[in-house]
Amino acid sequence: MNKQITIALVLTILLTVNLYGQENQKIDLKQSNFSISLGGVLTSFQDVKYSNVHYNGIGTNFSFGYEKIKKNYFSTNLNLIYSNEKAKTHNFGKTTVLNGIIDVSYLRLILKKENQKLYVGAKWDVLDLYYRLTENLGNNGFFFTSGSNLKLASLYERTISDKLKLRAGFNFQLFSFMKESTGFGFSAPQDALEDGEFSYQNEKLEAPFGFKYYTFESFTKYLNIDTKIEVHYKKRWVLVYKWNMQRSNKVKNYPMTRGYSALSVQYKF
Repeated sequence: MNKQITIALVLTILLTVNLYGQENQKIDLKQSNFSISLGGVLTSFQDVKYSNVHYNGIGTNFSFGYEKIKKNYFSTNLNLIYSNEKAKTHNFGKTTVLNGIIDVSYLRLILKKENQKLYVGAKWDVLDLYYRLTENLGNNGFFFTSGSNLKLASLYERTISDKLKLRAGFNFQLFSFMKESTGFGFSAPQDALEDGEFSYQNEKLEAPFGFKYYTFESFTKYLNIDTKIEVHYKKRWVLVYKWNMQRSNKVKNYPMTRGYSALSVQYKF
C-alpha cells in the first residue's frame, strides 16, 4: 500500500512539474516572436561642405527582426532602406540611397505599474552602412558612411486595452567607430586629408571597410538620434513609425545632415 502511495505521489509530482514546464513554455512563446515589416520611407540629405542644396526623396523600408520579453527586453533586427532623392533647387543629380543596419538591443525593466512598463539599456548598431550615388556628378558622386554605434536606449510600454498596446522608444548614440567618406574637395575621410595622407592610389581611403581610417567619434562630433512609436493590435499586427537624424560635425561649421521618417506595417509570427 505504501509502495502504491509512493508511486502515485511520484507520478503526481512529475505530472505537475511537466505541466508547469509546459505552461512556462507557453508563456515564453507568447513573449518571443519573429517579425517582418514593410512600408514607405522619406529620406533627407544635406552636406554643407559642398553646397547648401537639400536632397529628399521617397522609397521603401523593410525590416526583419526577433524579440524576446521576459523580465527584460531583447531584440535584434535587420533594417533596409532604399530611396531615390532629388535636389530641391534643380532637376539634375538624381540620387540613389541605400542604408542597411543590423542592430541588437538589451534593456532592463526598471519600472512596472498596472498597465505600464519602462525599460532602459543599450542598443548596438553592429553595422550601419549608408551609400548614396548621385548621377552626373563626376567629383564626389559617391558618398558613404560606415560605422558601428553604441546607443543609450529606452522603451516605454502601455497597455491600452485587451486589443491595443502602445510602445515608444528613444535611442541616443554615445559614440561610434566609424568612417565618413567625404572631405572638402575629395571623397575621402577628412582626417586623412588634414593629415596629408590623400593619394589617388590609396584605395583604402574610399573603401567602406578600410579600417585604417576608422575613428572613434563621440556625440559631439557625430550626433545620431532615433525614435520609434508602435501601435500593437491584438497579437500579430503592429503599426510602426520610425524617425532618425544623424549629423556629422567633422568639419566645423560645415555639417553633414541625413535622416529619414518611415511608416510601416509589421506582422509577428
